[in-house]
Amino acid sequence: MTIDRARHARIVRDLVVATARARRAGWWVGAVLVSLVILGIAGHSWYAAAATAAVVVALQVLVWWVLAVRNASNGLAVGQTVSTEWAADGELVVSDVTGQYRLPRGSVMFVRRHGRNATVWGRSIQFVLPGELLTEDEVAFLEGHAAAPEPVDAPSLALPLSLEVTADVQAQLLADATRTVVRTADFLFGYAVAACFALLWLVTTWVGFLWVAGALLALHVPAMVRFARWRKAFARAFPVGWVLRAEVTPEHLALSRLHGTAVLAWDGFDRIRATDHSVLLRHRRRPFGATTTTVLPLDLFRSQDILQMAAAVGQRR
Repeated sequence: MTIDRARHARIVRDLVVATARARRAGWWVGAVLVSLVILGIAGHSWYAAAATAAVVVALQVLVWWVLAVRNASNGLAVGQTVSTEWAADGELVVSDVTGQYRLPRGSVMFVRRHGRNATVWGRSIQFVLPGELLTEDEVAFLEGHAAAPEPVDAPSLALPLSLEVTADVQAQLLADATRTVVRTADFLFGYAVAACFALLWLVTTWVGFLWVAGALLALHVPAMVRFARWRKAFARAFPVGWVLRAEVTPEHLALSRLHGTAVLAWDGFDRIRATDHSVLLRHRRRPFGATTTTVLPLDLFRSQDILQMAAAVGQRR
């Protein structure tokens, strides 16, 4: 399926609606409105409270829209193609411009449909597909309720590189991944804007700037909660004792996940660098897209694999 403009608009709209209907989103907006009503009563300024509430809610909807566009920009943008097919080893293969995800039976906790979207909540990954690409039989297979169809004529995938994840490897990966995220403009931008408004309040003493700075910081509370959850999810993705496997070829990087395999095309990366313990592969950023980096243990790869990755990514900048 190739994504056209109308389908892309529906995908983004359904993502925003699904986020707005989530219980945690409703509680957050309700808490903001109640707080502003209390401020309106205490400050005897209902017009200011109503205007502030409208601005805060509008900003939250704008944040949801930007996040939805970001989610749809990496595989579901206009002109991109996404498909599903069965592999010979009984895995369901989801392919897009970033590569492939090979999902075995029971690799997904559940699939939830919102409008025309299907959100796949995997045990290792989460992604959104147009709902037409997943039949009910395929959903039952991913959730572990049904068997795969008859074997098809397709090649299987073997990964020659391996490394056992120890406590030290897990800690080093989490530390490098955290440093990478907190240094990005996506993470720092909101705090920098809030600091600028706070500085304007100190210079001008106009309380409106302080209100704006406070509202911006309040909008980042859910982001900080998501960041804490991301750190826990990242650690769970590399459990101690698990054997991580990989394959490096001139065309792609294949990585084993706890529940599936990812085949990532080199076209999806624009930078590679290494720390003392990790290899950092930065994904190519798309319009409205966030900066994302794949962090892998350095000891997983041989020296020739590192050189091959550097050459493959360097040719695609």
